[in-house]
Formats: sequence, C-alpha cells, structure tokens
Amino acid sequence: MHILGGYSSSEWFDGPDYFGDNDCFLFSLVPKFKIYRVDFQAGGKNYLYFNSRRGGIKKVSSKVRVGIGFGGSKSTKCRLWVDEEMETDCYVHLEDDTYRKGYLTESHISKLNVSSIEKALLTNELL
Repeated sequence: MHILGGYSSSEWFDGPDYFGDNDCFLFSLVPKFKIYRVDFQAGGKNYLYFNSRRGGIKKVSSKVRVGIGFGGSKSTKCRLWVDEEMETDCYVHLEDDTYRKGYLTESHISKLNVSSIEKALLTNELL
C-alpha cells in the first residue's frame, strides 16, 4: 500500500489550466515519508491541475484531460495524475519541470491503482 499526494495552499480552480504557487509540494506518507518541494532551478510553474469538465458552455478540446494532476507541463504528462474514473490512467513519474526529482513510490511502480482520494482543508484559525 502507498499513501501519496500533493498539497496546495491556494484555492482550487476547476478548469483546463494549471494553478497554485511555490508553497505547493508533493508527498509520500507510506511506505516512506518524503516531501518534494518546488524546484526553482527547473523553472516549471505547473503546480496543480484540476478539471472535472468535458464540455459545457465553452466546448473543451478533446486534448484537455479530466482529472487531478500535480507537476508536468502543458506539453508533457503530469508528475502525479489521477484520471476522472480513478482506474484507467492513474500514474506517477520520477520527475517533472515543477517539483524536485524523486520517487513518490518504489522505483518500479509508475501505474497507480487508486482506491480513494481525500481533500483536506487546513486552516490557521482556532475553532
């Protein structure tokens, strides 16, 4: 079992464009704790991608992917990708143009079998 994901301090936007800032990072909790922060020397700014729309008022190009991704660029695949159905095209890569290089899973694993997704809201306010 692996537990991995990404963090963003920015508000999430639903659409075909990347968003986020330098506070975003990728992480692995299980089997080993690791954090991959933004690689400023690589120059990428593709922090986070979230798109749940296939069409709508503005017809979205068939090249626009539906799912959640971290890293990558407009011309390459995301570093961490979960497709809309969480089963057909989920993967993780060693590197991208935004985050520091390193394995989120063991080196032989690139295709992911996603069983659940969690979105947590962290706040500085005391309840």
